[in-house]
Amino acid sequence: MPVVVSSAGVPSYALGYPAALSAQTETLVADKKQAQTLSRGLPTRSADFKASADPKLLLYIVQQSDQAGRGEAFAAAHADASASRQFWDEERGPITSRVSGAAQKQVTEAGCTKAEVGGAISYALKDGVDKQLEKRLRARNEAQRTIERNKNALGQANVAAAQKLADDVAMTSFLVNSELVFERDRLRVLLDEQGDVDSTLRRAAEDEVEWQKAKPATGADLKTSQELVSALQKSRSALPAAANGAENALVNIDLDIENARKEYQAGLDLIEEALEKQAEGAKR
Repeated sequence: MPVVVSSAGVPSYALGYPAALSAQTETLVADKKQAQTLSRGLPTRSADFKASADPKLLLYIVQQSDQAGRGEAFAAAHADASASRQFWDEERGPITSRVSGAAQKQVTEAGCTKAEVGGAISYALKDGVDKQLEKRLRARNEAQRTIERNKNALGQANVAAAQKLADDVAMTSFLVNSELVFERDRLRVLLDEQGDVDSTLRRAAEDEVEWQKAKPATGADLKTSQELVSALQKSRSALPAAANGAENALVNIDLDIENARKEYQAGLDLIEEALEKQAEGAKR
């Protein structure tokens, strides 16, 4: 069995802890809201389709998507996509700048002195990343394969709506059945580290000041050390607000998750009932 211990005693981890705690809090709050919005919108989604769509097929797509969202494969794909998206969001600027610079150099050397490619490259990179992440997540939802195999039965005008419905059902199922629980637990683990992180930040700042006196530090070394002390103190000052936000997000969280599951199931039942009625009507 792997042994993983807390990094709360490591200054480099403690420095980023308040931001990480706030980010995890924001994710939990945002995903609760997203689950609620999607669940409440489900009952009316059958109206998104033109008459050519086979309601029995749509019902099957909804059921497949619900099951996909409960599955380990979808959860793993979502975790990969979230990590990739976080990396891209954090590093997009430097990556885009480097790619744009290289492309602009080639364009200029080719004699196109008036061509500016930075904006187009920035858009293309973001769009490309978004589409590939969507593709990887859809690959873990069998309903998307069903849609691809049955485009004629759905009618071309309904394909995009069917794909979006499959995305939304799978995502809502995933959020209420597993992800909100994972996020609750991750936030609790993070919050439990608050005291140790505070001690680490305080001790690291004190040690750095002692190092300045003992060396004695001068020039660039002193400046770097002073900047580190300032960063440590800033992170420590940000701790109470970050912890307070996390504690507020966890108030009644178990009840919130239970209610989210009920609301999703109610919305799922209603769209399935609507599609079943449409299927019965089509038989007559």
